[in-house]
Amino acid sequence: MKKVIIIILIFIFSISLISCSKKEESLNCETIESIEAIENGYIFLFKDDCKYCIKDYYYVNEYYALNKEMQIYAMNSKNLGNSIEVEGVPTLLKIENNQLSVEANGYIRVKRYLINLMTT
Repeated sequence: MKKVIIIILIFIFSISLISCSKKEESLNCETIESIEAIENGYIFLFKDDCKYCIKDYYYVNEYYALNKEMQIYAMNSKNLGNSIEVEGVPTLLKIENNQLSVEANGYIRVKRYLINLMTT
């Protein structure tokens, strides 16, 4: 009987963790092919097969939905070429007055950066 109760509790706990995860399968913001098209805004760099990029889709979509002054765009890192060197994906770039900077790289840093933007 104890084993059955433990199995049921583990099952309920697992279901609650899965349902609470903030994961989306696609990006709602505009996907661009080149950074030259943007004068001001954030660019979320991703790769199609990057599981950490997918984890950040939720936060990119939340920021996009808020319609902040600085719009956010998505760009596949393969389109970046050699125009700028980034450590990896996901990466969040900022273009302001045609000046490009790397604001955050890695799932946790991008997530924290976007959450901070949304709460200020």
